[in-house]
Amino acid sequence: MQFVTQEQIDQFYIKFEGKDIVELNEMLEVFREVFDHPAPVKMMSEDKKRRMTHSLFTNPLVMNDLREAAEDNKLIYNEEDIMRIVHEVQDGR
Repeated sequence: MQFVTQEQIDQFYIKFEGKDIVELNEMLEVFREVFDHPAPVKMMSEDKKRRMTHSLFTNPLVMNDLREAAEDNKLIYNEEDIMRIVHEVQDGR
């Protein structure tokens, strides 16, 4: 069994302090760097990604949900606006 120290956990936390959004690749690299161990993430093969994408976008229920979402909601593309809304929801506003 492997263990991590409180110092390693603190180092990992400090790397992302003040960031609302972190790219997955950056997080995996920091995990590898701080804990000296590859991150426990199983990546999908390109073939599996293609098959999953095909399955999703040929499913009529998924397509209907996407159409309804596009019609019913204003889409937000700005990451800062998205994070502001997420924080407001978390704070109960």
